[in-house]
Amino acid sequence: MNKFLLVLFFSASKILALDLTFELVYESTDIAVGEDLTGKFYGSIINSSSDSISIAVISKEIVLPDGWSTSICLGELCYNESVDSASVYLGTSDSVSLGVLAWANGLGQGVIKLDVFNIASPDDNIILELHFDTNQLNLINNENYNPQKFKITKAYPNPFNPNIAIDYNLKEDSKLSLNIYNSTGKHVKSLFDEYQSKGSRSIKWNATNDRNDPVSAGLYIFTMQVGKFRQTKKIVLLK
Repeated sequence: MNKFLLVLFFSASKILALDLTFELVYESTDIAVGEDLTGKFYGSIINSSSDSISIAVISKEIVLPDGWSTSICLGELCYNESVDSASVYLGTSDSVSLGVLAWANGLGQGVIKLDVFNIASPDDNIILELHFDTNQLNLINNENYNPQKFKITKAYPNPFNPNIAIDYNLKEDSKLSLNIYNSTGKHVKSLFDEYQSKGSRSIKWNATNDRNDPVSAGLYIFTMQVGKFRQTKKIVLLK
């Protein structure tokens, strides 16, 4: 049986601000995946402020080869791949482990971007960009390889009350899904899950859940996905 060695190159990009309310600490940025084709990253989120805070982690962007999957872990809980976000409450000086599990299916490359942020202040954040690479397939650097099947052009107004429009450009005829989640990762509403012809499009959300009940004010996350490419953005509902 062929054995593959996958190395997950992990780079962290921080906003170097003095007023960050939390720290992200980890030991290694290179994760080797053995013959079981599973890679594991673990770090710690530490509340460095003088107050209690709620921290959210969202999958901001995911591009993986067919058959690959990933999971976010906070504390002892690892979420299903369909869950794009998770959150945790941290008291003063508290900490929690942050993990990313990746399951490869043979050779290939992929990219995952995570946004770790203070829910009360979304700009108080750290962006993590993970690169999966077997060093044998040069997909990401191939000028003919373009995994991005769509582009979100804008979501406006943001903050909003009670309607928001999500504008995007679909590069080819594809099946597209658009879902809304709250800050804890709970699914709120499915806005679209159909095939759509290419071109500039817009989808509106009226701040209701799948039962058409109004939702409460706060931070929400929408996730748009075409095939294996997925983008996630934060929006804020005011009342």
